Amino acid sequence: MYPDGRFPSETSLDRQRQALYEEREKLYEEYRYLKKEYADLDKASRTIDDYLESLRDEPERRRKKGELE
Repeated sequence: MYPDGRFPSETSLDRQRQALYEEREKLYEEYRYLKKEYADLDKASRTIDDYLESLRDEPERRRKKGELE
């Protein structure tokens, strides 16, 4: 399994495990940050879409009220 044919020491395995835990925490932190950024951007996109649709529908609403010719 190992290239040199020897098993790693317990301290070496502990250091590797600790490094993997730290890397995982760093990646989870980045994931949470990106997830929040995505949610903010998605909300902004939906707000803009709603606003643009309301502008598009404005003449039709005014026409139904008789404000337009």
